[in-house]
Amino acid sequence: MELYEESLKVNWEVGNKISIADTMLNVGNVLLLQGDFSEAEKIIEESIGIVNDINAKGYIIASINFSLGRLAFIKKEYEKAGKYFYENLISNMNAGSIREIAIIIIRITELNIETENFKPAATLLGFVKNYSEFNKIYFPDSEQKVFDESVLKLKEKYNEEEFLKYFEEGKLMTLEQAVEIAIFL
Repeated sequence: MELYEESLKVNWEVGNKISIADTMLNVGNVLLLQGDFSEAEKIIEESIGIVNDINAKGYIIASINFSLGRLAFIKKEYEKAGKYFYENLISNMNAGSIREIAIIIIRITELNIETENFKPAATLLGFVKNYSEFNKIYFPDSEQKVFDESVLKLKEKYNEEEFLKYFEEGKLMTLEQAVEIAIFL
């Protein structure tokens, strides 16, 4: 955290607001991982204020939506999480961020499982599997863990044959078809 504080100090001195917002978002993410949800939300909201002041676009907006979606998911505010994740998905599609698209679809799958929308979850996992192999995407350990745990949870809900049916359907989908299913709202 000391390095983040130093970064904030330097960026405030030079007036680099996008870096201030980005650093605050990173601090919020650290707090989120540490389980300090109220402080994480407060810091991320401050980051949003700065982003709105400078009318920033692109990765910072996608990152904020991802973080707010994770926070809402942890707090079991699933509709809110779905909204943030979908906004993140759209931002990443507009930016052509192939890896980030796959990651957010994994998180949307996790959300579908939590809300007992099992068929779309199994189908989306199949899509992610094919999409990531085709694009040679490797996931961070945290995202691979969510993917693997999601597969296990779905195999508990379905027999192997039924799970594979939906999973294989997903492997044949286009990105546009996956996005239609990924709309959680």
